[in-house]
Amino acid sequence: MRKKIIVFFVLLSMVSFFSLYCSKTQKDSLKPKYEALSKEFNEKLKTIKTREQFNNLLKEREQRLLSLIKGVDEKKLSDNDKLILGKIYIETKNFDKALNILKDLSSKPNLKKEAYRYIIEAYLNKRDVKNTSLYLDKVLKEIKDLKDFASYFLIGGLNSKDPKKTITYLNVAFKYRLDPPFSNYIGYAIEAYIKAKALSPSETKKLFERMKTLYSSDRRALQQIVKKETLLNLIGSKAKDIDIKGDWINTKKPITLKSLYGKKYIVLEFWAPWCPHCRGSLPHMEKLYKENKSKLQVIGITSYYGSFSDGEKRIANIDKAKELSLIKEFLKKQGITFPVIVTSDRSLSETYGVEGIPTFIIISKEGKVLQRVVGARPDLYDIIRNIIKK
Repeated sequence: MRKKIIVFFVLLSMVSFFSLYCSKTQKDSLKPKYEALSKEFNEKLKTIKTREQFNNLLKEREQRLLSLIKGVDEKKLSDNDKLILGKIYIETKNFDKALNILKDLSSKPNLKKEAYRYIIEAYLNKRDVKNTSLYLDKVLKEIKDLKDFASYFLIGGLNSKDPKKTITYLNVAFKYRLDPPFSNYIGYAIEAYIKAKALSPSETKKLFERMKTLYSSDRRALQQIVKKETLLNLIGSKAKDIDIKGDWINTKKPITLKSLYGKKYIVLEFWAPWCPHCRGSLPHMEKLYKENKSKLQVIGITSYYGSFSDGEKRIANIDKAKELSLIKEFLKKQGITFPVIVTSDRSLSETYGVEGIPTFIIISKEGKVLQRVVGARPDLYDIIRNIIKK
């Protein structure tokens, strides 16, 4: 999940183009130029269609900002312009210079709020969790209106390793409806909050209902919330059977979970040949399967992608028959004997919340979901061994 949070640090420098409303002390020269440049780039941003275009726009913006402050004498700037200069230093990754300016400005009552915002932004960009937390705490004590800091408290809550701070920061973030890109991570924030506060099922339900109401008009955020709610309710629930259409390998007839209840534990492994971690996990799962065939059934689930890659060869634009043949060949080469279904139906993946592969669903003999494990963790196979020993 932390990899996903990295996107925040790219976007932080672009979320506050028009937020600098401070009282004037002397004539501003840098502020209007910065706002004009920001407006121009904000319009260009609306036309961006690819990541390459986005990256090129960021590079162009950085060069224009550097030109804007070239030769600027900080001593001659108004306080508003100093604030702008600090902001530009953040956007051009001169974080220490930014912090020197902004910390001095934060001692001035009329500039404290904006200075704190950009100080936190600088520390977030530096990945400095300790000082980010320090200034979030200052904001809690010294600033009354926290709305403009809500996104920062979201990030702080997600990055904090201290459960108490996670709870405190996310309590602030949850009071306000955040806009994208931050709202896209609200599901992760809810999950972190539930874990940190050890919420009861009834408390968890109330939290989800409150957040679904708050984000009712934000389709993407609402999907994230509902998805997390489904996943958290998954453990202990009745496992969804394999009722999808597909092509089976290593079995003469389709396998249902229902036919295994009362006889064996079940592990569903969602994987793909192109996934290196999946390729690494398959032999270990095969070994575990062979050692425990009397009480364990492993079932692999993969999808048709219209292409094939197994780390050795890569073939694009192939039909299902050819792709199925290549998957069979791959499994035979790997010595995999447990049943595998290849399907175009993603509904089972959605039910089990498969966001990345490999994902493993461990199911009891009674058909209850015991655990959901994402990634080929080294302890995964011992987890399964300990479960089936019971």
